[in-house]
Amino acid sequence: MLDAVIDVSHFNGSPDWTRVRAAGILGVIHKATQGSNWVDPTFAAARTAVPAAGLLWGAYHFGTGDEEGSAQGQFFLDTVQPDAQTLCVIDFEPNPSGTQMPLDHLFGWIETVQKATGRPPLVYGGNSLLFPQIGTATHPTLAACPLWVAQYTSAAQPSGIPPQVWKTWTLWQYTESGTIDGITGNVDRSRFNGTAEELTAKWSSP
Repeated sequence: MLDAVIDVSHFNGSPDWTRVRAAGILGVIHKATQGSNWVDPTFAAARTAVPAAGLLWGAYHFGTGDEEGSAQGQFFLDTVQPDAQTLCVIDFEPNPSGTQMPLDHLFGWIETVQKATGRPPLVYGGNSLLFPQIGTATHPTLAACPLWVAQYTSAAQPSGIPPQVWKTWTLWQYTESGTIDGITGNVDRSRFNGTAEELTAKWSSP
């Protein structure tokens, strides 16, 4: 298990990515879009600076219920313009400031991004919304996607993952109160279920 991935947004200001890399972080997943018309104001600068610092680069979309999932997926693609080294992620969690993305819209987002990139995106979520929405169904669309589980616990492993969908997890966001040299304030930290070599290999081919 490797504690070497963070996710950030405009709330994290302007990190010193060289110091972040020196602190042992290998991968950064940056908020890119939300809904169908909002772009994170720090995304464009990070898209250049993060890879330049030698870090793996990823982008995530915060799903909402304001528009069809396919439209949100296309908005994400138009904004991010992912290449073969970009990890694409859908953030499926409760929306505190608006309408909630329903499960069928999540599928639409996944299918749109997968068709454009040729690979399934990473799905972020957990006990607060994703797992209850899944219930006991198998959901092949989700099963094809690696899981990034959000679960803040002192346990050795996350729990409650629907076994009929995922046999294991890929990333585990275990805290939203982490610290990293080069970033002011708290930062979300995640563990990778594997080695550094496996992280690099799976990053663009999940």
